[in-house]
Amino acid sequence: PDPCGAPVRPCGPSTPQLVMLEKQFFDRFAGEFGIEIGSTEMNPTPETADLAAGADYISIITTPVDEGLMKQFHDLGIRMICTRSIGIDHIDAAAAKKYGIRISRSIYAPDCVADYTVMLMLMVNRKMKAILGRADIQDYTLKGIMGINMKTQTVGVIGTGRIGTQVIESLHGFGCRILAYDLYQNEKAREMASYVPLADLISQSDIITLHMPLTDDNFHMI
Repeated sequence: PDPCGAPVRPCGPSTPQLVMLEKQFFDRFAGEFGIEIGSTEMNPTPETADLAAGADYISIITTPVDEGLMKQFHDLGIRMICTRSIGIDHIDAAAAKKYGIRISRSIYAPDCVADYTVMLMLMVNRKMKAILGRADIQDYTLKGIMGINMKTQTVGVIGTGRIGTQVIESLHGFGCRILAYDLYQNEKAREMASYVPLADLISQSDIITLHMPLTDDNFHMI
């Protein structure tokens, strides 16, 4: 919240349903902190930028903000863009610095992403999509749906920050072999996984999971 009580204008996100889901929280905290807030279901674009007029801050999800749009926001007096995501690769950070607009991002517990990641691995190994599809038509035959035990798998984790390390910790209990790759090794991850060169991780893994920010250096690394 702005200590001066300046209005905040959430722009986006890509689906009206998400706006409706979040709006109750925006309204609640706006009241608690005395913030003037407005919202729109439309994504931030050159055509919709003027909707932010009068606001000091805007909040988006993962909609792109390029230099042209950044200049429009600057001309409207926007001082900060907050993205309701961990990654900021959809925002032109160089343009933000050029126009003096600060960027902030959301931080949340890594467990929810790690749980979802492990769930997808288990679903793949146990062929759950096929099983659920057959269950809908009451077909309980076994042909083609025999699963694989996680314990027999080698899982490669690329990116061992907060989320990647939590994935490794969650996988550790399954007894599978875990390989890791990161430019900056994590001591906690090293206790449960083996750091190897990227080429070795790719060639030896049954499953690969990526947990890293998108940068120019790792764009299309696979």
